Amino acid sequence: MNRKLKKIWAPLMFVYGIFVFMQITTWIPLRYWQIWGGGNFIDSKQILLWADCYGDIGNSIFESTGVCSGYIYGSTLVRILSILSLSPTNTQALGYVFMFLLAATISIPLRSANSFMERPILFTIVFSPPVLLLAERGNFDILMAFLVISASVLYASNFQILSLLPLALATLLKFYTLPLFLLFLILNRDKKRKIVTILVGTLVSIRVLLDLKLIKSTFPSEFSGQFGASIWLRYFKQLNGPEPSMLVINISGLLILFSVIVLTFVALKRFDMLNPALNTGQRNERVLFYSLFGTHFSCYLFGMSIDYRLIFLLLASVVYLRYFSQQLDLDSRMILALAIMSVWLTYPSSGLEPFGDIANEVLTVILGVRFVQVIKLDLKFKNAF
Repeated sequence: MNRKLKKIWAPLMFVYGIFVFMQITTWIPLRYWQIWGGGNFIDSKQILLWADCYGDIGNSIFESTGVCSGYIYGSTLVRILSILSLSPTNTQALGYVFMFLLAATISIPLRSANSFMERPILFTIVFSPPVLLLAERGNFDILMAFLVISASVLYASNFQILSLLPLALATLLKFYTLPLFLLFLILNRDKKRKIVTILVGTLVSIRVLLDLKLIKSTFPSEFSGQFGASIWLRYFKQLNGPEPSMLVINISGLLILFSVIVLTFVALKRFDMLNPALNTGQRNERVLFYSLFGTHFSCYLFGMSIDYRLIFLLLASVVYLRYFSQQLDLDSRMILALAIMSVWLTYPSSGLEPFGDIANEVLTVILGVRFVQVIKLDLKFKNAF
């Protein structure tokens, strides 16, 4: 085992051990918060049930009513599971595999156990409610996060064409990683690779559009357990107010986001934090940050924003704190505080969700500014050759 794998292996097994321990002891924190799913990896089981049905009734699973209906993901997912003959009886095995993959997605950005030693407060992010729920329910967003990280690692290791495979698979499964094709296209220097990226991205986009036409069920639109630009007017339903149309929800969300952007810029300039001292990081660290934040921003804007997917914002924040920020400066402390608020003021917060959503929105804007600042350096370096 080489040195890099040894460094990753320790935190990976530590995190995986925590997940296994919690599974064996029936997830005491989730039971305390009354959000425990029963310990039977219920999200994995539901997907496997749909895959089982797909072998019998085909595209009828995309219908909004009927037996085994309500499927809202890519047809590629159930096709692959059906070919592999995975049925609900395989749920437990798949759940433990997913817990291992989630431990890997957390450990790869951290790189070593020293990250926890340097900043013990990272424990509060790594073992926050959204992460624990991902593990306990065996949600397929674990696979999505693993595929995004795999694509970024391959891309940064000069396997740009090969990196399109995990990216294409992720997009065909759950759609929201599609904008990463544009990111990889912009970062690429080689014209032939650009052409391949465009071709693969176009084919994947066509399949995504065909799958979206198949889906008859509506995507979740409740305020509970979600985040994103369209969240704010959904709180009216909690207050027994009139339920606005999706057009009004989306327009208001964008207007509020614009207001948050303006106010955040003003605050950053006021406290001289608009251009903090940044470490440029290595290429693999930059691509990893771009991919994780880009995926989060896609979910944030396009309504694919179930709280499970805060994993992408979490990991983007951890990568930024680990490799780009100065550990003791105000920028670093602010991002750390906002990240903790974003993930803890969600499921178990007893009415404090709006504060978590505000923190989420401000953190998205700040990391978006840092994203632009860092990627400008990459593009400037690329254009120098």
